Amino acid sequence: MRFDCTNVIGLSDLSIQMQNCALTLVQMGYEADVKKKRKKNSSENLAKVVKLLPVHLQSKWADRAGPLTLAGTEPTSMDLAGFVERKLCGQTLRTDE
Repeated sequence: MRFDCTNVIGLSDLSIQMQNCALTLVQMGYEADVKKKRKKNSSENLAKVVKLLPVHLQSKWADRAGPLTLAGTEPTSMDLAGFVERKLCGQTLRTDE
């Protein structure tokens, strides 16, 4: 299932769920564990979530995540959650932006 750019409610719900998940991992002390020991698994899970986004947001996420990766920092679920939230708040879900 992939959200389209007109499904603002669905994307908003996804953003909230992502933020809740990321915060729960941090509160449980797993955020560092995910980054260090389970990096590959974490990256694969993040990629699965990205595939739920509309194609144009996937492209914008790649533009955002690419420089992080090149700098040696793996994007986290919190990075992705914040990205989706900013896009929702900025209402830049349309493909023409």
